[in-house]
Amino acid sequence: MQILLTRTRAALGVLVALTLATPALAELRSLPVADGVWAMVGDKGQRSPENLGNNATFGLIETDAGAVLIDAGGSYRGAEQLHAAIRNLTDRPVTLVINTGGQDHRWIGNGYWTEQGARIVAAEAAVED
Repeated sequence: MQILLTRTRAALGVLVALTLATPALAELRSLPVADGVWAMVGDKGQRSPENLGNNATFGLIETDAGAVLIDAGGSYRGAEQLHAAIRNLTDRPVTLVINTGGQDHRWIGNGYWTEQGARIVAAEAAVED
């Protein structure tokens, strides 16, 4: 029994240490641009584990058909972070994602949004970028 308690305490200690050692995620700031339109501003530094690759500015437009996201996020987790921020702004689902360029922080999150049922579009010039 004593060995089990010692192991349990050790495991809890490791868990607490890992939790404290986990870097805080950089937040996205949602700035209103017009009625139903927001700029979602990510970290302006280089991409990092803390900013989930979301070192860019994204856009959100509310429409009657759903929300339109401009650029998908810099990683799968970055897209999840965008989605969490979007849920604080609207209850409408993201139905369309527009990729504006070839920089990977603009499209790597496409897989997440496809799983959510969104359609992904891009101009030919963005695809060629």
